[in-house]
Order: sequence, then C-alpha cells, then structure tokens
Amino acid sequence: MKQDLKSSGFFVNKDKSIWQPTKKLIWLGFVWDLNTHTLEIPSEKIQRFKNDINSLHSVSPTARQLAKITGKIISFMPSLGNICRIMSRNMLMLISTSRYWDEQILLTSNAISEINFWHTNCELLPSKTLFSNNFLPDKIVYTDASSFAAAGYTVETFKKVVHKMWTFEEKQKSSTYRELKAVLITLNSLMKYFHSRLVKIYTDNQNVVRIITAGSMNAELQVLAIEIFNLCVQNNISIEVDWVPREENKIADFYSKIFDFDDWQISDIHFKYFNNLWGPFTCDVFADFNNNKVPMFFSPHWCPGTGGVDAFAYDWSLYNCWIVPPIRRRFQFSYWKDLQSIQNPSLRDFASKLPNIAEASKSKNTVKKYSYAFKRFSVWCSNYDLCPLPASVITVAVYLSFLIQSEVSSSVLNGAFYGIKWEHDLNLYSNVFTSDFLSIVLEGGVRLLSKPVNKKEPITHDIIKRVIDKFGLSTNLADLRICCLVLLSYARFLRYSELSHLKASNLRFYDSHVEITIVSSKTDVYRQGNVVVIAKTNSDLCPVAMLKRYLEAANISISSDEFIFRAISFLKSRNSHILCKANKPLSYTRARELLLSTLSEVGCKKEQFGLHSLRSGGVSEAAHNRIPERLLKSHGRWKTDLAKDGYIKENLKNRLSVSKSLNL
Repeated sequence: MKQDLKSSGFFVNKDKSIWQPTKKLIWLGFVWDLNTHTLEIPSEKIQRFKNDINSLHSVSPTARQLAKITGKIISFMPSLGNICRIMSRNMLMLISTSRYWDEQILLTSNAISEINFWHTNCELLPSKTLFSNNFLPDKIVYTDASSFAAAGYTVETFKKVVHKMWTFEEKQKSSTYRELKAVLITLNSLMKYFHSRLVKIYTDNQNVVRIITAGSMNAELQVLAIEIFNLCVQNNISIEVDWVPREENKIADFYSKIFDFDDWQISDIHFKYFNNLWGPFTCDVFADFNNNKVPMFFSPHWCPGTGGVDAFAYDWSLYNCWIVPPIRRRFQFSYWKDLQSIQNPSLRDFASKLPNIAEASKSKNTVKKYSYAFKRFSVWCSNYDLCPLPASVITVAVYLSFLIQSEVSSSVLNGAFYGIKWEHDLNLYSNVFTSDFLSIVLEGGVRLLSKPVNKKEPITHDIIKRVIDKFGLSTNLADLRICCLVLLSYARFLRYSELSHLKASNLRFYDSHVEITIVSSKTDVYRQGNVVVIAKTNSDLCPVAMLKRYLEAANISISSDEFIFRAISFLKSRNSHILCKANKPLSYTRARELLLSTLSEVGCKKEQFGLHSLRSGGVSEAAHNRIPERLLKSHGRWKTDLAKDGYIKENLKNRLSVSKSLNL
C-alpha cells in the first residue's frame, strides 16, 4: 500500500497514517470506538475545554471568550447531540447583544448555569452511537393548545387524556409558548407512565419541534425547553418530537378546545375556616392543577400533580376529603333535572334524546357560533365572579356594554347576545331575555358599532370574457379548473359553499343543458335539496362545454362521488397537473387566492373582488337584461326580494333612466 501510494506520486504523512487494523482511532477531532460503537470526545480536548471555562471565572468575559466556549460546545454535537444546542442558548443570547467582540459581558444567572452544567457534566454525558437505532416508541402522544386550554393524549386502548386550562397570564402568551407548554404539561402529567420509556410526541407546531430539539433564542421559550430537557433527564425519558398537519391532530385539537366550566375554587379564607373546623383535609376530591387546595387531589383529566383521574374510581375512606362537587353547566340546570327523575325505561330513552333534538333546531355552524359566544361570556364572568347561567339581566347588559366599548363589530355583538340567549333558552331560563332593557342595549350597540358596508364589486360579463379568452383555450388542468369555477358560479349564481361541495354524481347532462343537484345550501334549511339547471349556449363562454372539458381533463367519472373542485399537484415526469387523490373540496381560502390571481392577470384590481363577486355579477347581468324578478329569485334561490336586491348592482344606464323618464 505504501509503495503504491509513493509510486502514484503521493507524499505519505507517517505521523497521521495508521498501517495496522484498529478498532479505536482519533480522527476529525473525535475518538471512533468500534468496540462500543460510540463517537467520543478525546480527554485532552475535554481538558482544554474545562480550562477555558475556568478562565472565565477569573475575568469578566468578553464576547470573544464566550464565543470560544460556545463554539467548542457546538463542536461536540456529533458526539453529544442536540444537548449542545439546548444548553448553550443563553450564552448565545448574550453574545448576540454585544456590540463588538472585545466588549465585556455581564453573565446572567441562566448563562452561568449553562457554564456550570458543562464544567460538571462534559465528561459524564453519554456519547452518541455510530449506528442509528430505529427503536419503536413505547408510548405515542399527541398534544395541542388552544387559546384557553392545553391538551394531550396517549395512543392506546384506554387513552389517557391530559387537560389544563390556561391561567390569565398564560392566555396572553404566544401560540408557540402555549404549544410548547402543552408538551411540558403532558410529560409532567404522565411522568410515572413515561419513566424509562421512549416517547414519540406529535405536535402541529413546527416551532415546537425545533425548540425541543435545539432550544430557542427567546428567553421564555428557552426556559420551557430546559424544563422539558430536565424532566426527561430526571425520569430517564427519551423523546422524539415530530410535526403532523393539523388535519392529523384533530383529537388533541378537540380536547384542547374543551372549556372546563368547573375550573373555579373556594376562596382561601373560606377553605382555611373549614380546614380549621373539620380538617386537616388530606385530599381534594374534585380539583385540578389550577384549583387544588391540598397536594393530594383527584381530577377529571390527567394534569400535573394529580393523584388520579375520576374521583369515583378511588376509595375516599383513606383520606379526610375536601369535597366541592362540580357544577355542570348544561342540561343539568333548571327543569332539565326533571328528566332524570323519569323511571319508565321507554320514557327515559325518549327524554335522553331531547338535548340533541333541541340543538338540531339550529344549523351546526350556528350552534358552534353560539357555543363559542357563550364560552367567551363564561370566561368574562369568571374574571369577575359572576354567574353565567342563569345570568342576571344586569350581568348580560354590562357584558354587552363591555363588548361595545371594546369596539367589536356589530356581528360579534349580535352573536354574543343571541349566543347567551340560546344557552338560556336551552336551559329554560328564557325569562332573563324577556326584559326590553337588553333589546334596547343591543339596538344601541348595533347603531354605535355599525359601519358603512364595503361590498365587493360584481364580476362583469366583460371580465368573464377576458378570463376565458386568456385561459379557456388551454389544456392545462389548473387553467380549466379556474375557468370552470368562474363560469359555473357566474351562470348559476352559486355560493362557493355550494360550488365546492359539488360531486360528479350530482351532474346530469342533456342535449340542451346540464342539471345540477345541490345537496345542501344555506337557503335550504331542511336539506330537501335543489335541482338547478344551466343552459348550453354553444359559445366560447358556454359553461356546460367548459364543465365537460374540465371533467375530461381531470379524468373524473360522471357516476363517481368525487368532488369536482379539488386541489391539484404538478407531476414533473408528465409535465402536467393532476387532481390530488384526497377527495376533499378545494378550500375557500385557496379558491379565493386562485380567483384573485386570475383577475389580476387579466388587468383587474383584485382587492375589489371576492368569490361572492361571481354570484353578484351573474345576477346583476341578468337584471340588466330584464329577466323577470320571479325567475331571478328562483335561479338564485332567494326567499325575499330584499335578499336578492342586495346582490344586484344597477348599471349607470338603468340608474339614469329614472330621471330621464320624468320628461324634464
């Protein structure tokens, strides 16, 4: 080998060459040990590093000296892993604030802690293995956070659900802070189940994955990252954190949006009184992390410090119990409790369905809107120790005044009023809203908050023609999709919610027209379905011809249940677009982006238009062409002239015709 190298013209460095087989060598600044399959830091390198740290104690360090320390820590990453990034962030923050390299730096307590950590542990930390071990996780966890709660759950037959309401201070934090805190809370709550385990954590926040792995330059986020790191080290927990799309994290998202109306507590003064009278209490039976009065407590969900979930699953005789029973907010107040006294099994079955029947009186979106409005009202009441259900007339009036002075929109004010009213109606507390005073306050608020309506402009026939002239002759699936979307919505006065949920099986083609079945619509409250028609015009702007071209290009079968308008992807191998396999309708946001981009390309000011501009443009054009009012209402499925007229924009010629008819 030596001779071959020399004869090839190479100069051999004898000091750096190893000619005998070995299982342990120093190369690239690390010890490669094939006996233990580890990548270790040489002892002399560790000693030089500790000497550099010791030198910091004798002088006020400069940014250059501190950067030398952090640089060496980062260089340890191939051997020690991401701990090098997590446990150097505070030093990096100090370096980033210095104005020049030789500026002296005042070390913070956090930076000193990091320096001491490395001085103590740099020789004790385990080295990484040379070969990756792909172990299956012992536990799989999903976490999420909403604006008012954190949640997580384990993937197992009897999943453990973690839930914690945010404090007022935590609510003010960033979404990344709350998502990161949700991971910490979940680990802390299930610590004894995760001990000495490999835990896989899924979150829908990409920043959380990065921060847990590498720390953060944001001080409060770094504190959380350190807490997670320390918790895992102390309990021998190994974690892997991965990002998942929000669509795959729906269960954790659902739990994070559960509002715990029982998250309240007896004042400390009253607790001390009863504790002196009957105590000392050793267990708070119905509590959680935020409101427990003694260290031992049972909670409705897993949370940090809980002794167990579901107090009724434990023996209370072992403790001197402090018991404050939970107050259920819904369908357990007022006359609904009479349903529980029904003894006849058949009648009980009928009675149990009443809450669902009552909710079905409104659409799902309306119920969701009202529920959210009432939750906001409940949170506001809890801040002032007021009862949200049943609320007094004064409580509701003051809340409406609070919203008015917060300058919310009139729609938010109306939503709050009717959301609170809806909850009271469901619980048979309707007498609260019989007061004319609340109606007067609402009317006054609407008048004060109302602003001029800034409607989007209708898309005219000329704009439609420009779009089809530019994109209609293309064979590109993306171009055909936007042309088809524009023509169908314009010709049939379709709302986007109706258009997006059209399936191929809803279409039936005839020689003179196409028949479209609209399964559900905003105006079809009882879901009877509507069958609408669009005429074949045999022109360049024919919506029926464009629909056929699009279906053929998208390879959609007429008999299938595929949504017509879906996301598309570009295949480089074919140099063409295809529909995505996921059978999900194109989102409102994406459709709006596509429409505005198209309008911009044909010379329109896109800020003047929206998806509703197609519906208003179609009906405005039909009105200008003197189509009878009855047909306009039927074509657009409007119940009243008032609703229809809100979409029509009269052209200048028609507006001038009124004054011209006066023979002046």
